[in-house]
Amino acid sequence: MQTAWHRIDDDAERDERITAARVRLRRRREHAEQTETPEIAVADGEIWVCEEPDRGESITLWVRQDGPHTSLAEISTASADSAAVWDCIRSLALAQGWKRVTFSAYRGDDLASALAEHSGARRIATKMLQITDHVLLPQGIRTEPMSELEYAAYAAHNDRSYAEELLASGSAEEMDVALAEAAAAMGRLLPQGLQTPHQHLHTVRTVDGESVGVLWVHVQADRAFIYDIEMRDEVRGRGYGTQTLRAAAALAREAGRSRIALNVFGHNDRARRLYAREGYLETEAIWTVQVAD
Repeated sequence: MQTAWHRIDDDAERDERITAARVRLRRRREHAEQTETPEIAVADGEIWVCEEPDRGESITLWVRQDGPHTSLAEISTASADSAAVWDCIRSLALAQGWKRVTFSAYRGDDLASALAEHSGARRIATKMLQITDHVLLPQGIRTEPMSELEYAAYAAHNDRSYAEELLASGSAEEMDVALAEAAAAMGRLLPQGLQTPHQHLHTVRTVDGESVGVLWVHVQADRAFIYDIEMRDEVRGRGYGTQTLRAAAALAREAGRSRIALNVFGHNDRARRLYAREGYLETEAIWTVQVAD
């Protein structure tokens, strides 16, 4: 179809359209998570509009730059033709020199999911959520707060491990960049180490005291969030991961939180299947597409 893109350069109109995009985006999140969610905090970026002759606006994009990725923060269209919509978006990306674009597909957003399939997108990450009310209590393990010595070893290992995950998922393209991002993330999340308020870093042990893994849970205002759950290689396949997930849910309940969430890197299908078996609901998939070399 014949289309033409233009950017909204009038400040007042751009701000108004971004505000409307934030409202639509929040509604998608609330539908996906089945609860009221916080307002979208970010308000920067550009608005691009695609028009068809005699039909007016057909696609509106809220575009933000996110490191090496161009983020399509919100895609609005009345079209159900995912192939045509993607072709239009790709034409804009090529014209603007956007080498890679990312976008989210929320649960129930059929168009965004179809765009991911049609464009051959690569999954970067999956956001998942569980209601903790009826999760079984863990068996065969116990969790205890990390010691300073355990934390030092964990922090050193975690930077490298997280950087490798960033590379594997496509979130970073070079190890130096990934390592810097991993170190920065740890600094933001744990500025006081083990004494950082509301952050719970635990060693996972068998009932006999053998260390089998780690669990890191952040108790947030409206829910708990699992930042890390990792079992030692030599004990994988023994059910400790499942029991540790249940321990995380128990910790959330004890803190008065009925919901617990986590992110899974896109390439980790095994973990995503485990979480789904334990009752986690996939609320958002984040996709990336290489548009040009």
